[in-house]
Amino acid sequence: MLPDLITADQIHTVNPQRFEMHQLDGILSIDDDRQEILGYRHLADNPFASEINAKTVGQGTIQAGPRWTEVAAQVSAYYLKRLDFGGMGINFGIGGIYGLEFHHAALTGHRLYVLSRAVSVDAPVSARMEFEGYVDSTPFFSGEILLMPLKCLDRSAGRSV
Repeated sequence: MLPDLITADQIHTVNPQRFEMHQLDGILSIDDDRQEILGYRHLADNPFASEINAKTVGQGTIQAGPRWTEVAAQVSAYYLKRLDFGGMGINFGIGGIYGLEFHHAALTGHRLYVLSRAVSVDAPVSARMEFEGYVDSTPFFSGEILLMPLKCLDRSAGRSV
């Protein structure tokens, strides 16, 4: 296995998701020339994975479901944030998922790898990212995701940012 280029602790300084919504455990590579990023989510001992399954098939087993696209969204958002897309501190929401295909109904493995690449970036309005997900080395799902910057309330100042 490749060592992490960016660890979960470093990801937390950029992506706001915590607890059950934390779906990105590490970044293995970033290629700015190809506009792509490779990240992963641990599957073994993942309580969120067992919540997604219609039934628990076994430790480290995942079943096809759209919520796994959240891993793709977090990988893609990390890439966009490091480009300062939309300005510092902007969070992203899923504006659409296109061409989503699951290649297996259930797979057993240790990691879900997601390779995401920019298809079109229309800063600061939206970005369309193509993704491919693999459980260990087996293709699991693929599609495109539209990410849009979210306006958040700055509670300390009482205004939208």
